[in-house]
Amino acid sequence: MTSYETISLIIGGVTAIILIAQLRVLIKTLKADHERRIKQSTLENAANMVREARQIIQQEFGNTRITEEDIDRLKEDKELLAKINKAFGVFEHISVGLAAGVYDTDLFFRMFSKTFVEIFDQYCLYIEFRRKNHGNTTYSEFENLVIDYRRKRELNPNSNGNIKQS
Repeated sequence: MTSYETISLIIGGVTAIILIAQLRVLIKTLKADHERRIKQSTLENAANMVREARQIIQQEFGNTRITEEDIDRLKEDKELLAKINKAFGVFEHISVGLAAGVYDTDLFFRMFSKTFVEIFDQYCLYIEFRRKNHGNTTYSEFENLVIDYRRKRELNPNSNGNIKQS
């Protein structure tokens, strides 16, 4: 092998090593950017949807536990029932998005775990009412999320929402 071939092999090897290092940096950067985008989506989209849905139900029923009389009122007032259904549809869709990884679970937990648990507890009669009419799986993703939040709050109330890849 000539010195020219040896130098060419060395240059080729160094180039391959540099290329592999650059690919690793690129992958790490893309992962960090992806996590940042998920967090941004959680802050901008999911947070606004939760606030709007919570405002709808609080306008109608305040911060108290819903009663049988409230359920009777919902049965009579189809427009009110539609508004409450829409709000709980938002909670269910966000719960599905969290389970699918569309939103950042740690950040959402820090922002809304207490709120989701309170809403679930305050509206358990409404959820039972809907399940009687539409099946036992109605709002099941929301319920699963609340169960998970209760467990997490007991085990680790200070879960963080930091970007892991940065």
